[in-house]
Amino acid sequence: MGEIQISAIYAALVNLVGQAESVSWARFNNFLVFNSILLLAWATLVAGQDFPVRNIVLKLICFVGMGGGILWSVLGYRGRSFHNLYVLKAKDFEEKFVKGGIAGDVLPFIATQEHRDKLGLSNVASSFALLICLPFFGAVLYAFLAWIR
Repeated sequence: MGEIQISAIYAALVNLVGQAESVSWARFNNFLVFNSILLLAWATLVAGQDFPVRNIVLKLICFVGMGGGILWSVLGYRGRSFHNLYVLKAKDFEEKFVKGGIAGDVLPFIATQEHRDKLGLSNVASSFALLICLPFFGAVLYAFLAWIR
């Protein structure tokens, strides 16, 4: 493989990693906005005047929140799995083609993986866990709100 091809492939991998990261966090931001609106609507109805279908509307908000939480949890898993795939591909590419070549000692994907391994928290305190678990806990919260109302 020529040096120009290696540079182009490496640049594409870097872009894929960045894009997957951006998409994951943009989706999570949308989840937070969506839930803020739903929780505000729920709290407003609970604190407001009683009307004939209030409990039905409260339950509907809860079911929409539960569905959204489950959906965003699945999307979080999907997004982070793509991100992890691209990071591993880029790391493998660095090991095979970049090490000692174009970039010399600047190997961000290898360095990041080594740092994650050294921390030992990647299964618990990670964006992978956060982007999957938080939406799921949001769904559980809405189930609880539907149960108490």
